[in-house]
Amino acid sequence: MVGEHFVDGMLYDAASNEAWRGKSTEMPILILNKGISTQKCWAGSALQPVILLLSLISSLVIITVATMFATAFSHLSKSAFTVARPTATNKVLTRALAATAGQAEVVLVGCGAPNRGMGWYHAVQMLEGRCPSASLDYIIEPWFLGGGAEGPGGPEFKEWADDSTSKYGTVFGTSVGDLPEPKQPRCALISGRTADNPRLFKECIDAKCSTVILEKPGAPTVAELQLMKDQAEEAGVGVLMGYNK
Repeated sequence: MVGEHFVDGMLYDAASNEAWRGKSTEMPILILNKGISTQKCWAGSALQPVILLLSLISSLVIITVATMFATAFSHLSKSAFTVARPTATNKVLTRALAATAGQAEVVLVGCGAPNRGMGWYHAVQMLEGRCPSASLDYIIEPWFLGGGAEGPGGPEFKEWADDSTSKYGTVFGTSVGDLPEPKQPRCALISGRTADNPRLFKECIDAKCSTVILEKPGAPTVAELQLMKDQAEEAGVGVLMGYNK
């Protein structure tokens, strides 16, 4: 018991030093504080075993209920952040937590190596919430998730990708064609190799991106840039070019 002591067969309160009424054979039984409240009740020696049993049962009930709530919350948290991965029968990328109303569903195409790639810097800014209107839902990285996975920068990219998926629920893939239907206005940020940009640009239009941000120079030739311009105008897609200040 907490806060009491015995003197000459009497139980004393440690704070007030006042004796409990009655002898130690009829002492109050203290139900220890289990985080809810502390109660004291009088009982004769004949009722003490019954009250102790009831106290034990109530404690077990509290612990059981708390464990059930903790387990349920744990499952809820895990399921909320679970993302579907491409399989042999389902290659469509999906994300459980995605852009909400007022946000653009951003697809980063061509991320590059951590701490080096221009796309990677864009990704970090959006993942850290520096652009509240942008939700980076998908990152398409054909090289480091494909042929370059075992080469220089590949292991570092995988480590960062796994960490980003765990923290933010962002889905990584190798092809724009695997994207699902957009749930919010979709914006593609293309930061791949210049030679690949014309093809990636057309794939983003086909994936129903309403806006494309294209890193400079955009394409290897003026003729290819003109073709990309015509494709965007025909599809009603807005195009923005990145530049240095």
